[in-house]
Amino acid sequence: MLLPGFARHSKSQGKQHIILVSDGDATAPHPSPTRFAIKEAAKTIRKGITISCICINEENADPDLMYKISRIGRGRITIIDNTQSMKDAMVAEQEAAGS
Repeated sequence: MLLPGFARHSKSQGKQHIILVSDGDATAPHPSPTRFAIKEAAKTIRKGITISCICINEENADPDLMYKISRIGRGRITIIDNTQSMKDAMVAEQEAAGS
């Protein structure tokens, strides 16, 4: 289900952009989950896909990791305090990514 205002486009119609929504607590089944997340972000940007992050700032949150991913991904970071702010953050990111 797409939110109102979000649409699917072919590769030729728009840029590819990921909006990563997470608390940033790296849990990949890997010996170093944080390093793995950063490596995956670097692989993604090499494919021409940018990454922005929406960090849900909760007890386990790692906003530093989310900041690193968004910087590597040539995107933006938004830190929200609760999931109630999610819709506003997603709409703002959509508008910013379109420019």
